[in-house]
Amino acid sequence: MAKTLEEAKRTAMNVTMSFEGGSYSMVIGDFDGQIVSAFSMSWCFGQSTLQSLLKAMHNRNPELFKTCCTVYVNLYKKKMDLSKPLLQICDRSVATIRAFFTDPSRQDPIKKRLVPHWEELFKNLGKQPEFQVVQREFAKPYMDRAIDYCKKYKFVSERAVALMYDICVQLGSLSTGTRARYAAATMGRVITEQTRLIKMAEAVTKQANKKWQADVYSRKMCIANQGKGFVHGKAQNLERDFGLGDDPVL
Repeated sequence: MAKTLEEAKRTAMNVTMSFEGGSYSMVIGDFDGQIVSAFSMSWCFGQSTLQSLLKAMHNRNPELFKTCCTVYVNLYKKKMDLSKPLLQICDRSVATIRAFFTDPSRQDPIKKRLVPHWEELFKNLGKQPEFQVVQREFAKPYMDRAIDYCKKYKFVSERAVALMYDICVQLGSLSTGTRARYAAATMGRVITEQTRLIKMAEAVTKQANKKWQADVYSRKMCIANQGKGFVHGKAQNLERDFGLGDDPVL
């Protein structure tokens, strides 16, 4: 049965979510310099994306937010509501947030992992279906941009939606250099969409910081090249695990 565009969007989100950490309730520390990264798309304090998401969750349901932020703090041997300090720090500068969340009382400086009560707080928020809706709402601009790119470059397949969405999540947009490299690799050639997707994956890799180019390449090529490859050291089969294929959806 042919897939709809909405089904293709959900598949794309699930693929990228698996690359970004695997769940709505994921939380990791400052291993990559982003202070704290959390939830389905690794929104982070370092890029000022996590702050607005947390505030939107609070606005959606303040009481539920407070409940999720009420956690047992071992130092004081009791449950404490940390919603107020969390919301207050979200309105401070990135430098202030870094000092707050990389303090050893909140994050292990060696393991780069939040202490248990802060880790529990973020996981509690991510597990709530109501806050998962907020996450999907915040992902929509990335998906809208991905669909616009598919139309611009005349991509029509479910695989293309997944690739362009992963590009938008990981890199934000297509740079001028990426557009030029892709044009040079495809101009005047009669080639299949899959080959064009591979050329896009190759072109966008050079857009990334050199430190992360290998990761960008493995993710993009895994999607473009029949859904198989190694990402973060793990063998991937996106057709088997997510049903990713080449059905036309646009």
